[in-house]
Amino acid sequence: MVILQLAMSLDGFIAREDGSVDFLDDITGDVETMFQTFLSKIDTIVMGRTTYDQMLTFGPIPFADKDMIVLSSRELVDPPKHVKQMDISPQDLVRGRNETIWLFGGAHVIHQFLNQNLIDRFELFIVPQVIGKGIPLFDSQSSLSDLRLIETKEYEDNVLLVYENTSNR
Repeated sequence: MVILQLAMSLDGFIAREDGSVDFLDDITGDVETMFQTFLSKIDTIVMGRTTYDQMLTFGPIPFADKDMIVLSSRELVDPPKHVKQMDISPQDLVRGRNETIWLFGGAHVIHQFLNQNLIDRFELFIVPQVIGKGIPLFDSQSSLSDLRLIETKEYEDNVLLVYENTSNR
């Protein structure tokens, strides 16, 4: 199962144009408990190289107890033991895997998974910030029509929307 779980602005952006996510700093409510519960169900975390490089600027790599795959053609420099670089397509990555994958980001990798209909579940945490422009969750190639809302939960001014993709069952 591939789960896209992320926070985004009310107007559909996952980051500002420069990649910053400062608009997420004011997330309120008991989000940490929700996130730890989510993380306990994840086997592997998948991300692109830009997201990986940006994550390195925040300090030590988190999620050391999870396998982490960075989809990139460029080799990683001295990655921790739990981090692996792979230069394969999303289809090849998920083929034959019987595990729960968290699609962490960024936009390029997310769009590849979206455009190949490889995301089984969307957990979208909406923050009440309108940033006007930035990196959108969905691009012009994205086309999803078989999403079923299976859960909503409020966290003070924020909301979590959980959708199941019924088209790839």
